[in-house]
Amino acid sequence: MQSTGDIFLNDPVLYEQAIEPWNVICRPQNAGDFRYRMQYMTLSSIVIYREQFSLASNVMGALPEGMFAMAVPISTGKSTNYWKHPLHIYGLPAMFSGMVDVEFDNQQTQIIILIDKSLLRGYLRLDKYDHLADALNVKHVLPCNSKRIRNFSYMLQRLLGFALITLDAFDTQANVTSIEEDLLEQLDTLIQCSDGKQVAVRLPNRRRVVNLTLEYINDTGYTFLTIPEITNAVGVSQRTLEYAFQDEFGLTPLDFLRLKRMHAARRKLLAASKEEVKIGDVCKQLGFYNPGRFSVKYKQLFGESPSETLRTRPRSVSSVPKCVFNNHN
Repeated sequence: MQSTGDIFLNDPVLYEQAIEPWNVICRPQNAGDFRYRMQYMTLSSIVIYREQFSLASNVMGALPEGMFAMAVPISTGKSTNYWKHPLHIYGLPAMFSGMVDVEFDNQQTQIIILIDKSLLRGYLRLDKYDHLADALNVKHVLPCNSKRIRNFSYMLQRLLGFALITLDAFDTQANVTSIEEDLLEQLDTLIQCSDGKQVAVRLPNRRRVVNLTLEYINDTGYTFLTIPEITNAVGVSQRTLEYAFQDEFGLTPLDFLRLKRMHAARRKLLAASKEEVKIGDVCKQLGFYNPGRFSVKYKQLFGESPSETLRTRPRSVSSVPKCVFNNHN
C-alpha cells in the first residue's frame, strides 16, 4: 500500500508507536518539550521518511525483521553517534539486522530508508549484496565518499518533497516501480566493492547476545519475562547477558525490560481518559505490583505523575505510517 504524510508528535512513547515495527525505546537526554516530526512515503517494498528531533535523545532497540535500513543525516551535532561511534565521514549508518543504538543531538534531522531485503537482493549483483551484508554485520557503515553522500541526500529530499505535494505520484504500479528502480540504482552506486574477495566476519560476541535477546523479547513479549528465561533461551549465563547489555545499551537486562514496560504503561495512560482506565489496572496488566513505587518511578522518568497523564486529553497515534510492508505484518 502506497501513502504519504506529515506527522507531529510531542511524546517519546508516541514516537515509539509511530515507527513500529521498529521496536525501540526513546529517551530524551535533556529537559524541555519533546517534539518530533516525520514526513514519509511508503511504497510496496520501500519506506522513506525524514525525521527531526527537537531534543537530544537516545534511541535503542531492534530493526524490523527482513529489512535493510540506512540513515542519511542532514543536520547533526557534536553528540551525534551511531552504535557509540561518531558519524563516519566516509560512510552512512546502515544495518541488515540486530540492535540499534543512536544518540540524536538537538534539532537533528535525517532521512531513514527501509528496504525489503528480498527486493535489494534481487536488484544487486550477488557479490555486491554479500559484500554489503558482511561489511554491515560488523561496522554498520556503508562505505562511500562525501560527494556521493551529498548527491544521494539531495536526491532523497527531492523525491520525498515531490511525493508529498504530488497526490497522484503513486496512482499506477508503473510509477511505483519506476521510483523504486531509481532509488535502488542510486543505492547501487554508493556501495563500494573492493576486489570482490569476501572476508569471513563475525559479530562481536556481546552484540550477538543482545541481538538474540532482542529477537526473543520481540517474539515472546516483555511483560512477564524473567532473566533466567532469557538466559535459557539465548544459551548464555546471566553474567554474560548483563555484560552484553551494559556494553551495548548501558543498562542491565532487567532495567531494559522495566523501561519497556514503563513506556508501555505511558502509552496506555496517554490513550485513555480518567473515566476509562484505572492506574492500578495498568499496573496489574504490566507487572507493576506496587502502584506507589510505580508512580514514583513514572514521575522520575516522565516528569509527571500517572494521574497527571490521565488528566490530559487522550493522545495516541491512530493513523501513522507503519514503516513495514504487508508481508512483514
